[in-house]
Amino acid sequence: MSAKKILMLDLEGVLFVTACPRTKGTMVKKYPILKNNPLPRPHAKKFLEECGRIFDEIILNTRVAEPLARKLMQNLFGFMNFGYWSEFGNPCGKATGYEKFSGDRLVHIEDESPDNPEAKRIMELGHHYVSVRHWGFAAALEGRQDDELLKALEKIKGIISRN
Repeated sequence: MSAKKILMLDLEGVLFVTACPRTKGTMVKKYPILKNNPLPRPHAKKFLEECGRIFDEIILNTRVAEPLARKLMQNLFGFMNFGYWSEFGNPCGKATGYEKFSGDRLVHIEDESPDNPEAKRIMELGHHYVSVRHWGFAAALEGRQDDELLKALEKIKGIISRN
């Protein structure tokens, strides 16, 4: 049996930006467009479509509650073919339970440095970690050009082709 190819994917700051609860009041006052209006990152739809062809399974690993995550993925990208990492929320961190993927080819996409403890834990387990620059309010509202997801896609293709 060959190893499954699994993409573990963060949402906020990777695929889109929205006014999260801790900043909502401030950000909505400053940028009214953010009220109930998440802004997708450039190339996110293409990224998801390509990853859907590359990976056997895509799993969301996010602080966004599952019902809202599913609604956002459907509304923003028309994408519903994914699982949800229910073990997240554990105070031990995002990589909690990643041992279950031993033998699989797991790639974790996050808007954090690969030097952070979670990334190191993921890599210690033999998985891959791809960091993308955080997609924040200013970049989204100013309509900045951004090719982070296209770069991540090329990294992913390289990782998958080597293994």
